[in-house]
Amino acid sequence: MRIFEFKTFTDSYPVLIRTLINEGKSVSPRGMDTLEISPVSITIKEPLKNVIFSDSRKLNYGFMLGELGWILQKSNDANHIAHYNKNWLNYSDDGVTLNGAYGQRIFDYHGINQFEEAFHQLQKDPNSRQATIVLFDPTRDYQPTKDKPCTNLIRFSIRENKLNMIVFMRSNDIMFGYPYDVFNFSTLQSIMANKLNLNVGIYTHIVDSFHLYKEQLSWANDIMQEQQIVYGSLEIERKFSSNDIQTFLNVEQTTRKMIGLIDVETIEKMLLDIDSEYWRSNAAFLALYNYRKMHYSQKTLDKFKKLITNELVFILDRYGEL
Repeated sequence: MRIFEFKTFTDSYPVLIRTLINEGKSVSPRGMDTLEISPVSITIKEPLKNVIFSDSRKLNYGFMLGELGWILQKSNDANHIAHYNKNWLNYSDDGVTLNGAYGQRIFDYHGINQFEEAFHQLQKDPNSRQATIVLFDPTRDYQPTKDKPCTNLIRFSIRENKLNMIVFMRSNDIMFGYPYDVFNFSTLQSIMANKLNLNVGIYTHIVDSFHLYKEQLSWANDIMQEQQIVYGSLEIERKFSSNDIQTFLNVEQTTRKMIGLIDVETIEKMLLDIDSEYWRSNAAFLALYNYRKMHYSQKTLDKFKKLITNELVFILDRYGEL
């Protein structure tokens, strides 16, 4: 196993790309040429700094937060996530749902909220080795489907009074998967830590097939050679309420589905009702993304911009776009 350890996810990105280019073996599953390292273990010591920044690989940060909202809403609705990235419709078997949707499997796995069960396990026994979330479902995933979940298993443990997390993935690509996956999973780690009144520990990302598609080699080389971006980061507050997260989800739903039916002042009030600066910033960023998508005036967009005060403000300052 190839083992890596980094301070932050942004630190990890160019090193992992360089390693794939230099050490990856040629493998072509389903006829797609890749460079692959198998297996890998990537440990991040400060996982709260979970937004990857790269001038050459400008992420869709609206999609990043939209996917987080989709997961937290336990949704498998293909059109919901396609609002942020229409390519997801290509993976729907029926044009309506996504078989591999993480949120449904984490929070409603055959009627079981695995996230809550893991929480209760750790609450009852802080030394437990049993706080596990399973995403692979053999009743569905050995059947023909366009969307088999890349993540198989999630583990939580409390050691030295901090919450650690391990994610096991069967497959993860460095360009389109890794930056979004680590953001979503480390955010779930922070939510679990908050529920347990603990600090976040380390995050470990274990992948069987960690790969780079060869058609993206030129793009990957650009990332590998760019100057490291240093940015200030507002870490997720240790304390935030379930109401903060619920209001974040309400803002996501409202600005995605009901723009034009609800006035901007109502959205502003919803945002100001979020006590957590981190979650208020995330919600404001999504509101900005959705209002810009509908071509609202700069005056309206500026109302949301001023409420973004976490590391996402760096996106607006550096790139001037979402």
